[in-house]
Amino acid sequence: MEPFDLKTLLQFKNRNEDSKVDQIVIDSRRIASKNALFIALKGKSSDGHDFAYTALEQGAKYAIVNKNFPHNNPSIEQKLIRVDDPLKTLQEIAMLHRKKMKAEVLAITGSVGKTMLKDLLFSILSKYKKTYASPESFNSQIGAALSILQITSEHEIAIIEAGISELGEMERLSSFIMPDHVIVTNFLQSRHYLLQNEHLVIEKLKLLTKKTPSSWNLIPYTDHTKSLSSDSYKILFWNDLPSVVKGNKKLFSICLENMTHDIEIPCDRIYVQDLLQIALKASFLFSVPKNDILRALQSYVPEPMRTEVYESQDGVLFINDSYAQDPISIDIALNQFDTLRTVTNGKKIFVFDNLRYQNAPSKKDLERIGYAIKKYQIDQVVFSNKETHDVFKNACNASCTLSYSRSFEDAILHVKKCSASKDTVLIKGEKKHHIEDLIELIEDAPLNNHIVINLASIQSNIETLRRHLKEQTRICVMVKALAYGTDDVRIGRFLQSCDIDIMGVSYVDEGVSLKKQGIMASIFVLNVAKEEIYKAVLWDLEIGVHDYVTISSLQTEAEKQNKKIKVHLHLDTGMGRFGCRFEDVLNLAKQIASSSNLIFDGFMTHLVCADDHKKDSITQKQITLFKSAIKLLESEGYEPKWKHIANSYGALRFSIPECNMVRIGLGAYGLVPTQSSMIFQPAVSLFSKIVGINECKKGETIGYGGSYVVKRKRAKIAVLPIGYYDGLHRNYAKKGYVMIHGKKAPIVGNICMDYTMVDITFIADAAIGDTVLLFGEDEKGQYISPSELAKLGGSIVHELMTCLGPRIRRIFIYDESLRPR
Repeated sequence: MEPFDLKTLLQFKNRNEDSKVDQIVIDSRRIASKNALFIALKGKSSDGHDFAYTALEQGAKYAIVNKNFPHNNPSIEQKLIRVDDPLKTLQEIAMLHRKKMKAEVLAITGSVGKTMLKDLLFSILSKYKKTYASPESFNSQIGAALSILQITSEHEIAIIEAGISELGEMERLSSFIMPDHVIVTNFLQSRHYLLQNEHLVIEKLKLLTKKTPSSWNLIPYTDHTKSLSSDSYKILFWNDLPSVVKGNKKLFSICLENMTHDIEIPCDRIYVQDLLQIALKASFLFSVPKNDILRALQSYVPEPMRTEVYESQDGVLFINDSYAQDPISIDIALNQFDTLRTVTNGKKIFVFDNLRYQNAPSKKDLERIGYAIKKYQIDQVVFSNKETHDVFKNACNASCTLSYSRSFEDAILHVKKCSASKDTVLIKGEKKHHIEDLIELIEDAPLNNHIVINLASIQSNIETLRRHLKEQTRICVMVKALAYGTDDVRIGRFLQSCDIDIMGVSYVDEGVSLKKQGIMASIFVLNVAKEEIYKAVLWDLEIGVHDYVTISSLQTEAEKQNKKIKVHLHLDTGMGRFGCRFEDVLNLAKQIASSSNLIFDGFMTHLVCADDHKKDSITQKQITLFKSAIKLLESEGYEPKWKHIANSYGALRFSIPECNMVRIGLGAYGLVPTQSSMIFQPAVSLFSKIVGINECKKGETIGYGGSYVVKRKRAKIAVLPIGYYDGLHRNYAKKGYVMIHGKKAPIVGNICMDYTMVDITFIADAAIGDTVLLFGEDEKGQYISPSELAKLGGSIVHELMTCLGPRIRRIFIYDESLRPR
């Protein structure tokens, strides 16, 4: 950022001291200047005030803290700037900086697609004028302010994202973004494509501007916007007269000055047409020449802002990050070494494929990147070309190993040879590389069967649930059965970043495995066998108990190991699996209370049919019995800290004031029915590929047992490399279907151990190598409900998920750009 004089905003004890800063950070690990200003902000899971001293020790010139910030070091008081609200101060600094900059500011808001539209507009406008675009998905109260601070006096246009998650936020964003122009992408949800809550629509429209007579607002024409007065604001609708027509496959017809141009875009997601439509109208409003628009669109490659995590068969973890626009995005990416990998040993390797810049990066920018590489203790940096390697080496005094290859593909192959199990490889460059191409390079084989787990959707679902539950309710996320067939360790590490402080498993070994992999959250185990008690105590697991012998054995072992073990007394209210009877509750509570090495931390039961409206009388009976047991315990002075009865369905459908904890399983993955006031995002999708196509005639049979006979004169049958060993059980034959190019293809014949056949007779363009959706969401936005698929096979979604076999590769993504805000 350009130097900023704090005296224009803040009062200093010594008015003669140098109050200029040239870097503003909220993370003490990212200080790269002697004139840095650290701002202590309080987040969901951490408080920047805990790192204020560290920031100053790391070289920060000043630290902005809350006025009540305690300190015991008088020597640094002069470096502390005390304010009422550090976040508000950050935004005020951004506002003052914004006022000094001459750039026209374009603000983009909407439900989805903000980041991708920003990237597309940047690719068009940057060829026309000196343009700045906010990094990655920096659109929050903090991110937008930091983005404003990166605008320089050289910029003519600045594109800033504005995202909200609750009412009242947009006015604050607007106060310091001060947009000259505004684009609203849409008011849609990413899967259902339904209008959002009306209040959130109104909130987004608060960004609309009438700053100058030349200001404009480009918004969608909907029932919510059609009545907006154009007298107060210059309102234009981007979807009133289509300038973009979707053709076959990836072809789009673009109308420019009454001439039609066919452009092929290497992406077939359904929102691309809207992105092109909006970008085209915005470009005209900025008076971009037709040829510049056309050139930019012809080379446009949509790049979703998503991080992909894949562990190779050799045990090397590859993190395929979004593009690198500036040092901030590099900084954020390098931090992911510690947040996304599951082991802390092994080398850290960074594949650096250049920066996306209008011009060559400055020496200062490269120094910032070099500082971050040193800060995060990267062992090796591999460049995709000699030129970038040489410029970086001359600009920075890097302490790690530097090498280069002839191309990006060669760099990946080099890393493949020099890496070993437990190493982590971060890939980041000026463009987003397709995960399928990367895996093919890494494994020397095509990506056939794979399951995609969207961590952003899991985070969104947890936030949605939190808003539904009463305040201070503790959420225990169940990660048993390898986190429902995904990856318990990776999910566990991510859940910790979502402020989940307790996770549940069924077996002691599951809990021990998580602890061995560095999971710091509490681990609750439903039951413990006599032979597992030593191990459970050794690893400080929380235990569900329901009998005298187990309680006694736990006390004996905890005393031997000098440990204090938390236990949750389990009452059976109708499950008939684990739990004590009601008449034993009081005596068992007394035994726990009298055991000096046990802590009576929880009281629980398990609902048996909370998902079935027709059996609510059974659920109510369970709830009544549990409440009676709580009342009995409290009457005798026993008050366990946590009381929990609800699973995902129970938490959504029943309000139980006596409880202050819930146990969530498939709800975290969005695999529960959508409630009227809540939108859950599907987090899991299963894909395969066509590996063979057969032309069959009438009367011929398909599959083992000849159970399917071709009835048409001719039929086209595709072969998928997935079978009942992989979890697609034979019950799905003749009932289930898959989706190819957005069209249904029924499963025909008996499903084999390794293969499945589907009828593609009416999908004319289906070909070998095409991606096949089995459940979840595909690249066209088509959706197959895992619950509905399971039901077709006479099963439940829990069984479908947990039966997915080891041959199916797991790919974890964090797709922020498609997360509704």
